[in-house]
Amino acid sequence: MSRRLDAGNEKKYLSNALTITIIAVMMSLTAAATAHAQSEERYHADTYQMIVLQHMVSHDQANDVMQALRNAMPRASAYLNPSAQIISINASAADVALAQKIVAEMDKPVRTYRLTYTLTQVEDGKHGVSQRFELVVASGDRADLKQGTRVPIRTGNFNKDSNAKENQIQYMDIGLGIDSRAEGFVDGVKVTSKIAESSVGDEHSSFGGEDPVVHQTELSATSVLPLGKPVVLGSLDVPGTTHRLEVEVTADQVK
Repeated sequence: MSRRLDAGNEKKYLSNALTITIIAVMMSLTAAATAHAQSEERYHADTYQMIVLQHMVSHDQANDVMQALRNAMPRASAYLNPSAQIISINASAADVALAQKIVAEMDKPVRTYRLTYTLTQVEDGKHGVSQRFELVVASGDRADLKQGTRVPIRTGNFNKDSNAKENQIQYMDIGLGIDSRAEGFVDGVKVTSKIAESSVGDEHSSFGGEDPVVHQTELSATSVLPLGKPVVLGSLDVPGTTHRLEVEVTADQVK
C-alpha cells in the first residue's frame, strides 16, 4: 500500500531531485568541454600549402571556394589573396589534402557566353530598322554597354563670402544602356537584363530655366535562354518618338 509524502518530505524529495539534476548537467557539460579540449589538442596544424586558383574570374567565385573550405575545415586557417587568386592554408595534413580536393572540384573552367541583343523599331505593328549589340560575359559575372552622349547639367550654390554664384557641372548619360548578368545551366543560360533608353526633351524643368527634362524608359527581365535560340524579352517606348523598341536576346556559348 503506497503512502503519500507529507509536505515536509515532499519538499525534501523535490530539492534532492533538483540537486541531482543540476549535478548531472554540470558533469555532462564538463565532459563535453574536456572532450573538445582534447580534440583541439590532438589537432596539429603542421602543414602549410598555397593553392593557386586557375579558372576563377571574379572575387565572388573565389569567395565561394573560401566559404566551402571554412565550412569543411573549421579548425584550419585559410586566407585568400584576391589580387593573385591564391589561397594559403595552414592546417593538418589531412585537411590540406581535403582542401586541395575541394578546390579541384570547384575551380573548373568558367563557361563564357555571347549575348546578342537585337533592338527593332516597331511602329503601327510594323517592324523597321534593327540594331544589334553583342556582349561577352562569363558565367556568374556581368557586362554592361552604353551608347549615347554625356549631357552636362549645370548646378550652382551661393558663396556667402563673395556673394557670387558658383557653378558646378554634373554629367548624365543619355542614350541606350544595356546591363547583363549570365549564369550557366546544363542546357541553357540564365540571363538577367536591364535595358534603358533615355533622351533629352525640348522642355525645361520648372525648378530651373536651364535644367533639361530627361525622358527615360526601362525594361528589366530575367529569363532562362536555350542556347542559340532568340527570345523576345519585351518592348519599350522610345522617349520623344511614336515608336517602340522590341528587345530580343540570343545566347551562344563561346567556350
